[in-house]
Amino acid sequence: MSEFQLFLTEEERQFLVELLEHSHKDKLVEERRTAFNTFRDIVVEEEHVIESLLGKLGHPAEV
Repeated sequence: MSEFQLFLTEEERQFLVELLEHSHKDKLVEERRTAFNTFRDIVVEEEHVIESLLGKLGHPAEV
């Protein structure tokens, strides 16, 4: 996996955090409503990616 650095202003960081938090909440709802295990696994993996990003931005996901 390759990594790179991204430099954000505080305003950009906060905006990104808000977008990710909103997306995370949507994924939690989507997971609860999903009947198919294979699709649920995809949604859970996306949740983990969002949680990782939020952690890197210094704002842990609220569960």
